[in-house]
Amino acid sequence: MLIDQLPGWSNKTNPYNALLCDALMAAGASVRDYALKQLLSGEAPDIVHVHWPEYGLSRKEPWKARLTLEKLFLGMRLAKLKGARIIWTVHNLRPHERRHSALESSFYRRWLATIDGAVFLSRSSLAMAQERYPGLRDLPCEVIPHGDYRPRLSRRWTQSEARSALGLPLESKIVASIGAVRRYKGIPDLVTKFLDIAKAHELLVIAGKCNEAELAMEIQSASKGDPRIKIDDRFLSDDLMESYTVACDFTIFPYTDILNSGSALYALSCSRPIMAPAIGSLPELQADVGERWAWLYRGELEGLFLREALDVPTRANDADPPNLTRYDWGTIGEQTKAFYEQVIHGKA
Repeated sequence: MLIDQLPGWSNKTNPYNALLCDALMAAGASVRDYALKQLLSGEAPDIVHVHWPEYGLSRKEPWKARLTLEKLFLGMRLAKLKGARIIWTVHNLRPHERRHSALESSFYRRWLATIDGAVFLSRSSLAMAQERYPGLRDLPCEVIPHGDYRPRLSRRWTQSEARSALGLPLESKIVASIGAVRRYKGIPDLVTKFLDIAKAHELLVIAGKCNEAELAMEIQSASKGDPRIKIDDRFLSDDLMESYTVACDFTIFPYTDILNSGSALYALSCSRPIMAPAIGSLPELQADVGERWAWLYRGELEGLFLREALDVPTRANDADPPNLTRYDWGTIGEQTKAFYEQVIHGKA
């Protein structure tokens, strides 16, 4: 079985795809990074597995968005002409940045007519996707969780060592929002509410690249130059991502809209509790790991809830990690390969 992953190992911003490729190889599949040129001249794949097909809709210029999407559909038509089946992992129900509403509507109609099956990262995301896109009910669908990030961790640092390496105070209570800074993550509001309730020895770290100048300015304005806010506006290497996560006492992701969160699983992989809204797949994640590890709130983030979390005594999380058995890549690789076989052979 030959599988083209789009993206695969080529995704340098999120290890998820490389981990999935590795798991499929371990399960006995042959895996390549998808490339249109490869389809034209190379061996035809049995499956093209697509992640984030809506990427083109995030392009600011309409013509660039259309060109990116047409290139995607061209590749999918060619793959299907050569006998491949198209699988979509439904990471999102819609783009995070909604720049082209008319194009977005036509894209999803065309995309649902293109795919042969869909993977969902949780039971709740399956239900939500089928409600939004009823045509999915007519396709083979499988729930296969997002794997954890433990295989990519170096485990080089204790919390104190990570703080020293980053120049963070050793005795402070530190909460962190880590990863690419985007508007749907609600960072300006988080900064404001943290400053309203934080004590002098408490620190909020915002670590990750912000590619939207207006949003970056909003965050800087909300922080008011307060020393209780540390902003590291750069792309996070694997080492930086891990060290910032290990350095904090808990992570916070005040999403305004989310279906699945790889960032939450990354924090749990580092044995750090998460705080997030009870939306999308996050309640299901909480059910798996327990309320001790996933602190979820309903509605908007309230200062009182954040204050209660900051008052929880610091503990050494590393020696008592959350149970992530369900998110093991060995099982995920086998499940994904079995679903490919189901779609290839047309089994209901």
